[in-house]
Amino acid sequence: MKYYKQIHIAAFLFLLIGCNQHPQKVERINMIPKVITNELYISKNCKLIKTNDFFYISDIKETDGFIKIYNPDGSFNTSIGKIGNGPEEFTTPYITPYKDEGILVWNQWGRYNSAISQNTKEGMLLNPITTCFINDNVASLQTDFEGNFIIYNPTKKEGIITLYSKDGKEIASAGKLPYPQDISNRQECFSGNIMYNPYNKKLVLALNTLPYTAVYQIKDNNITLLNEQEIGDAEYHISDNNMNIPNPGKDCLVGFCLTKDYIVSILNDPDYKGTDRSQTSPKRHTVGVYDYNLNLIKIANLNMPRINLASQGNDNSFYSIVLNPEYSIVKAEL
Repeated sequence: MKYYKQIHIAAFLFLLIGCNQHPQKVERINMIPKVITNELYISKNCKLIKTNDFFYISDIKETDGFIKIYNPDGSFNTSIGKIGNGPEEFTTPYITPYKDEGILVWNQWGRYNSAISQNTKEGMLLNPITTCFINDNVASLQTDFEGNFIIYNPTKKEGIITLYSKDGKEIASAGKLPYPQDISNRQECFSGNIMYNPYNKKLVLALNTLPYTAVYQIKDNNITLLNEQEIGDAEYHISDNNMNIPNPGKDCLVGFCLTKDYIVSILNDPDYKGTDRSQTSPKRHTVGVYDYNLNLIKIANLNMPRINLASQGNDNSFYSIVLNPEYSIVKAEL
């Protein structure tokens, strides 16, 4: 059995670009976000997206109309999408911005239905599209302004980030994780999320179980690694070709969104000394603000419990679903 911690030789050499940075003082800021709407009737486990100036909320506890769309002023627009096993229904839907026009919806597991939202004379509809290259190895995907697909595949040893054209042709690939490659459970251990900002052409990959984060640039049909590092201690051991992680998710970048100059992530307040561990605890009022060199530069207190985050990417504002005291969408400016 082999044991590994963060400073193992292979990972250290591979992560020099991320470790060759000077520590920065973390600034604490107090924010008073602007309320966009306080009329959300949703469950806690939902996802927020801000694109083409509209807000999209995916709430899979709603079987009919699980995607709720809100106008730029926060007023309710419509609901679309159905949960089920029908030909145009979804069982495990994942939503992401599509171009700057709307959203892409796809089944993350099971039958790989995909659809894009479109405004029509009859209102907002979901129109099916073909995405044959999406399969059970795809952990996360994004799209660019041209409608190309960016996919993270944790089962690949090299080229973990791949750019596909709209018709499924591979354009470019790049990236390799700095961990033992010959393990049988790599899809589970290396699961992660990507987020792409089409305005600054930056893509961020963050693993779900190990505290590894990487920043890429996708421009002119090329993928370039800009920076990568472990933002915490990565502890794991290998036994019988299986990777075992004692504390999966510890120190990982979670629930993040990308603004023009920053990565904003869910971050529990490290300075909170109280005993409240509830969902409304003051420790859940904060977000971490990183630059694209992966330095934590600010801890921002929203003064209300945040559930998730979103941004459009063309400026340094971000949005959050918060408890205020009901579920609300608020806007914060960095």
